[in-house]
Amino acid sequence: MEKNNELYLLIVRELTDEISEEEGLSLSSKLSEDPILRNKYEKLKYFWNEEDRPKDTQAINNIFNRVMGHVYEQQESKRVLLQPMLKVAVSILLIISISLSYLLIRERSVGDTLRYTTSIGETKEVSLPDKSTVILNSSSTLIVPEQFSKQNRDVVLMGEALFEVSKDRQRPFRVETSHLQVEVLGTRFYMSSYHDEKNISTILEEGSVKLKGNFSNLNQYVMTPGQKAIVDKETMHMKVISDYQIKDSWDNGYLVFEEEKLEQIILKLERKFGLHFIVIDQELKEYTYTGKFKDESVFEILGCLAITKPFKFKLNDNVITMQKE
Repeated sequence: MEKNNELYLLIVRELTDEISEEEGLSLSSKLSEDPILRNKYEKLKYFWNEEDRPKDTQAINNIFNRVMGHVYEQQESKRVLLQPMLKVAVSILLIISISLSYLLIRERSVGDTLRYTTSIGETKEVSLPDKSTVILNSSSTLIVPEQFSKQNRDVVLMGEALFEVSKDRQRPFRVETSHLQVEVLGTRFYMSSYHDEKNISTILEEGSVKLKGNFSNLNQYVMTPGQKAIVDKETMHMKVISDYQIKDSWDNGYLVFEEEKLEQIILKLERKFGLHFIVIDQELKEYTYTGKFKDESVFEILGCLAITKPFKFKLNDNVITMQKE
């Protein structure tokens, strides 16, 4: 553990130009002894100026650990992130975009990668090299290789998407997120993995998918149609709901809340309308709502919610302030 943490910090200090001459020699020695580690390090260094930088610290840690091949205990990881300087944390924020856009795909694929993104309130349909299709929800990113390899079809998702995967028994289709992997051969499923939400959800409509990750209550899980799997990113506990049917969803223009806390609803509204919410009375975040909307304005949506469990809200310069009635 101590050796892993030492190497971790040496890499961060080198990339931020804060490494001493003695530390530099130590890092060079370690890299020369491990060709695989050196290869990964060179790729990290080459893509150091990547622009997209998600801000979920836990996701950053998970992906960095997967890329470098070391697993740090949660408390150890927190100590590393908090020490010894602010630039360490900043540098780790940069690592996630490198890991996602390059290391998690290119090592298992051929050719260059493509990045598809959607802005606030936008959805987009993407055709993949194998004729599979993906519909991205707002504020989402999908990273794919220009050509899939002969062994697999790997993509990375940050956000929410509907996948319709073409069948290919020789090459499994895998969706990577910060906390789990979904593997399929041919199927139709929804997946939501926003960095600012507490859960990752997968809803299977057709076929079957295998969920892999460091789950606290099982090793892996094979879903069947009509199931919804919810993974808590903090505890890595998976909950499976059976007989789950999607009638109206975001890809048909709907905004649906199912026994959701106002804290989660606010995140959806911010992504859809591009507004910022300030909640003055924090207990409002625990209010729970169920509802379905299509084409309504944010004021209409908030007004309907406020009828069920009252609160006050007002808009000022694209900022909505909320407080108790």
